[in-house]
Amino acid sequence: LQFNLRRLPAATIRELLGQVLANEGLKADAGALSEIARAADGSMRDGLSLLDQAIAFCGGKDLGRAQVEDMLGTQGRQILFEVLRAVVAGQGDALLACVDKLDVQAPDYAALLNDLACILQRAGVLQVLPQAADEGDDPAIGELAKAAAPEDVQVWYQIVINGRRDLPWAPDPRLGFEMTLLRLLAFRPGEAGSTQPAGAGSTTAARPVAGGARAAPLAGDAGWPARVAALELEGFAKQLARHCGWSGREGNVVRLSLDDKMKHLLVEDRRMGLEQALSRQLGEPIELRIEPAANPGMTPAKADEQKEIDRQRAAESAIEADPMVQALKDKLGAKVRAGSVQPVDSNGAGK
Repeated sequence: LQFNLRRLPAATIRELLGQVLANEGLKADAGALSEIARAADGSMRDGLSLLDQAIAFCGGKDLGRAQVEDMLGTQGRQILFEVLRAVVAGQGDALLACVDKLDVQAPDYAALLNDLACILQRAGVLQVLPQAADEGDDPAIGELAKAAAPEDVQVWYQIVINGRRDLPWAPDPRLGFEMTLLRLLAFRPGEAGSTQPAGAGSTTAARPVAGGARAAPLAGDAGWPARVAALELEGFAKQLARHCGWSGREGNVVRLSLDDKMKHLLVEDRRMGLEQALSRQLGEPIELRIEPAANPGMTPAKADEQKEIDRQRAAESAIEADPMVQALKDKLGAKVRAGSVQPVDSNGAGK
């Protein structure tokens, strides 16, 4: 027999846990139940087990969020909101102070990046669909959704996801985590072409917050892959964008170069879909012109391909430099079989 079980939404688990507590004559902060429901990871059984542990941890009294966070070891999640406030304000000193606070708790930096991605994802949802707000949402997520520009949130999410993926390659988990946060601070799509870091000049201060119309300039060749990643395109329109390189912009006319080998992707409805997505992202109508070219420049597809090549080379170099491998080669004449080395994936698995 095969049972196809689905993960329960955190909201459903939270509601059922509240009913269990009511039957037991206990109460809990909404934040406490949200933390337990999130830690249950889709399993009602795990949620009930964690609730039982939380009741015991709180001495049979009402559950508070701080106590539940202590039990789950998720205190650092609140500091992540401080991190994002520092990023929005462009305050590098405050950002590094937050890293120091987290380091004292000896956290799981991979888990913190996962939590950071979840916060940004939820903020992005609330920016597009304010009516999707849920009572289980941390108020700080709503504050972030109002304070940050939508395109910034989209790009920050991509930076965090990439930082989580590359964390195993960092010399030290904290260094990888810290570098990811510095990227959040340094890269803002609305400031493409500016030589000043975020928070260093008037460019940031002049930008209106989320919810106001604004026309952010398109990034140049180096920033185009990141902007495409933030467009949230699907299907063939996404493939069209991924194989296009930046050519330039004149007024409201944006020019892209399409890899000659992928010119079959250039269909009018796909071009229009990409044009509309860019117009929404920029907050102003643009006219998109795409022309096939033998050398389209750095397309998102090429950027990803080069990234994988670099990861493969790094993995092979790491194996060759490993002391154990060196000992086996020197003493037993062992060889590393060509093609047998693979870089670790986003879950830290690999060969």
